Amino acid sequence: MIDIIRGASNKPVSTEALIEFVESSGISDGVLYTGYPIVGSIEDKSSLDALLISSEHGVIVFDIVEEPDVSNRDEIRDELFNIVLQRLIGYKELSEKRGKLKVNLNVLTIAPSWPKANKDQETIIEKADFDSFLSENEQKDLLFEDYKRVIQAIQAITKLKAKPPRKTSNEKSKAAILNDLEKSISNLDRRQSKAVIETVEGIQRIRGLAGSGKTIVLALKVAYLHSKFPDWNIGVAYYTRSLKNQFIDLITKFTIEHKNEEPDWSKVKIQQAWGSSKDNGFYYEFCKTNNVEYLDYDTAKNRFGSNANFIDVLSQKAISEAKSTNEIYDAILIDEAQDFTESFLKLCYSLLKPASKNNPKNKRLIYAYDELQKLNDSNSLSNPLDIFPGIDFLDQKNKPQHDIILEKCYRNSAPVLVTAHALGFGIYREEQLVTMFRDIELWTDVGYKIDEGKLEFGERVVLKRDSESSPDFLTEKIPTNEIIEFKSFNSNTEQYEYVANQIESNLKNDDLGFRDIIVIHPNPLKAKNELAPLRNILFKKGIESHLAGVNTSPDEFFIDNSIAFTSIYRAKGNEAAMVYVVGSEYCYGGYELIKKRNILFTAITRSKAWVRVFGVGEAMNKLEKEFSKVKEEKFRLKFDYPTIEEMEKLNVLHRDLTEADKKAITESEKEALNLISKLRNQQVHLQDLPKETIEELRKLLNDNK
Repeated sequence: MIDIIRGASNKPVSTEALIEFVESSGISDGVLYTGYPIVGSIEDKSSLDALLISSEHGVIVFDIVEEPDVSNRDEIRDELFNIVLQRLIGYKELSEKRGKLKVNLNVLTIAPSWPKANKDQETIIEKADFDSFLSENEQKDLLFEDYKRVIQAIQAITKLKAKPPRKTSNEKSKAAILNDLEKSISNLDRRQSKAVIETVEGIQRIRGLAGSGKTIVLALKVAYLHSKFPDWNIGVAYYTRSLKNQFIDLITKFTIEHKNEEPDWSKVKIQQAWGSSKDNGFYYEFCKTNNVEYLDYDTAKNRFGSNANFIDVLSQKAISEAKSTNEIYDAILIDEAQDFTESFLKLCYSLLKPASKNNPKNKRLIYAYDELQKLNDSNSLSNPLDIFPGIDFLDQKNKPQHDIILEKCYRNSAPVLVTAHALGFGIYREEQLVTMFRDIELWTDVGYKIDEGKLEFGERVVLKRDSESSPDFLTEKIPTNEIIEFKSFNSNTEQYEYVANQIESNLKNDDLGFRDIIVIHPNPLKAKNELAPLRNILFKKGIESHLAGVNTSPDEFFIDNSIAFTSIYRAKGNEAAMVYVVGSEYCYGGYELIKKRNILFTAITRSKAWVRVFGVGEAMNKLEKEFSKVKEEKFRLKFDYPTIEEMEKLNVLHRDLTEADKKAITESEKEALNLISKLRNQQVHLQDLPKETIEELRKLLNDNK
């Protein structure tokens, strides 16, 4: 199968002709990039017109000519050959003796508007010329491993993600396994490549699970757009503060690798959603450029109350008060969009210039989000057509895609991801589910397969993941019971002693580094105090630790020679080889169960290898039972899909609560307990209560079973 990845091109007619030649050529395995890769030399910095990588024909670079005027292209072809040769020869695995490549490298001029008399061995005017060239230039000895290395060299992803290998004491240590794991994820897959390179004149949505590569895809897309269109003003928004440095690092590496120069940071702004005069953000920038009142945190809290979603209400307020909007960006990219609201997306949209002359409502707002990280539909973003009426958002054949789904999860192994979803949705709770999606197709969109039953409302279904959607590198090397562990303790002291000993062993015996470990407490209000005893035990063992974003910079998560401790909100967007979730009993029951289970889901999915879920008491015992059922089902999700009515009840039952809601529930609970006590003590008899009141109470209790 030939994949076509359509980058931006200023030669659309001849590029489409090339695509038709390639698609009808019979090439069985390969990828054609148009407008990619970005290449740089001292004299010129641009992208190739097109490049084909094929296991049957090696590498073919295309010099595309749009105009009908015939010209000598020898010098251009020579330059293109040398540029790509230097890229490939930099990978020693692709070189033989004295700089000779293992892979065939050719350069062709595609000039469909030239007279046929001007064709030669390196000039393609019609399809027959291309077919003839392919038949005369086959490469039958190219190994599949070398074919993958060619893609690796063109994408240069391994260089962007390269880290010094961990020192290992033996080949079976956790560090050794981790080194091999990171080497195995060396290329962008087909959908990731499309998400990076394909850009539409309008809204683009990139959806995927945690660990599907959304952040690196967005960072590479920023770098690609900046390299391709250096005059564009590009904005990048993020939710988790520590992502800022990740974006800076990835964009810098990509730009240097492909263009041999630093990014122009006056043209690329990576900033938070809110912002201030000291640290710019999109809301602050909107207010400043449109002469709208700006509110800082304290003012917003006094005006709207502490429970308000500030960026939501402030975005709405700013948009409604702006008499006109200054359009200052050519493109804005938003990561972690599931943590923002539609109002913030609209605020960013209003800062954008029109991308299309045909429809001024089409603007380059590109946002990535994980629909499954919210775990229910109530807070999910609406369809872009509903958020931005009048835009074009219909994917067309042979065109860059508006809606791209990244279905593979590279961070989490299948057992980890299935466990996270099982506990997040409450699939194996003793009581009913916690929540569920109305959009049934989401499950298959993100890589789940139907193993048994029907994926329909009110029907029994069994879902599973396979090696296509969850690469099985880790599960092939490590038993599942070593990858993920749930454990209940009798006391916090016992729990913390155990975790401290495990961390000490990770550092001394498993060869893991400090940056390979995260400790997460799920209760954001108590995390600092609850984690203090564990940090103290580690300190006595000579192991330093820090509270990410509390006693470090807000933009830093990991620091050298120190274990990162965090609440869930700082953990989002980050990952580590070994994740310890302590105090997990907090997520079992009680109020706001959707939020609590979402916290547990997010914590588990921070792990790119091993995860430990620990807690104390009966609630933790019950969580452990849920995990036992996941194992019994061989890491499949087996449940009765609720009806629409049942889902509405679940979302009401486990909804987020305001302070007023919590106060009313607490008061009602006291009143109910008081009545029960009086009935038991016979201060009040059941017969004393009106019959209608008793019947109404019975009815309500039965309806909510």
